[in-house]
Amino acid sequence: MEDRLERIRRLLKERRAYWSAYNPSSSFLYDVEDAGDDIQWLLAEVTRLREEAKDSATPRTPDP
Repeated sequence: MEDRLERIRRLLKERRAYWSAYNPSSSFLYDVEDAGDDIQWLLAEVTRLREEAKDSATPRTPDP
C-alpha cells in the first residue's frame, strides 16, 4: 500500500498545485498562485515530525 505522503509527492510530479483566493477586483474574481513550494515544505515537515515521533517512541536506556 502506498504511503499517503509518497502518493502526494508522486501527484506533485505529475500535476501542479495552486492556491486560489477570491478577489472581486481580479479580472477572473480569483487570485491564483503556485502552491508547489509550500506543499513540498509541508511534506518535508511531516516527514521530519514522523522521524521525531519514531525516535521518541523507541525506549531509551537510562544513563548509569
